[in-house]
Amino acid sequence: MLELLSSAEKKQKIIKTKKLENYFLAEIINGQINYLPCRAIDMFDSNGLPIVNSTFSVYEHPEGKRWAITHDNGKTYVMFRNENTRGKYVLQEINCRSHEVAAKALEKEAKGYVHEIDIEFNYKTMEFYFIN
Repeated sequence: MLELLSSAEKKQKIIKTKKLENYFLAEIINGQINYLPCRAIDMFDSNGLPIVNSTFSVYEHPEGKRWAITHDNGKTYVMFRNENTRGKYVLQEINCRSHEVAAKALEKEAKGYVHEIDIEFNYKTMEFYFIN
């Protein structure tokens, strides 16, 4: 079972504690907690505002998985959703310089992902909206 806090729950937790926390994705199998191989960061700062405000390059896989990448304020972020996240988006900061972003995108294309659009993430609905 995979449990994720909703964005509203995360935002309230941050506002209440006045600090950012690291978030990990985990699933429980046979009573054992297994951490998934990704370290999520919160999408909002301590004021409840989005951390990333730039346009993402969005890629979609034929199996319905989505992956997006952007470079904002000197940092590179990816956002993804797949079967492990139960269709919810996860934000990660990755170690990638701005000139390496294209290479990361090519890696995804080699795995079957197709570039769909460059668009901002809608933090109110927690979705990328575009017409396929």
